[in-house]
Amino acid sequence: MIQARGPDTEKIVAFVMKAAGTHVVGLRPGSAGTDVLLVAKGRAASVAKQLREKGYDITESFKFITEKKGTKLYRNMYAVR
Repeated sequence: MIQARGPDTEKIVAFVMKAAGTHVVGLRPGSAGTDVLLVAKGRAASVAKQLREKGYDITESFKFITEKKGTKLYRNMYAVR
């Protein structure tokens, strides 16, 4: 998940949509900004790296989702400002 926050939210979302292409699952608009859901963790990390190179501030976090056959599954989140 890439969380677009701040005054450049629309520009960030447009860039993520273009860079991620068909890997975008959905958008969740909210009061703080927009969340872009991506299929693959690797694609999200790649897009976050591209945004960091463009000068945006990236905060990376992880959220525990569930446990499957003894392995803990986490969702990666990148907040972009």
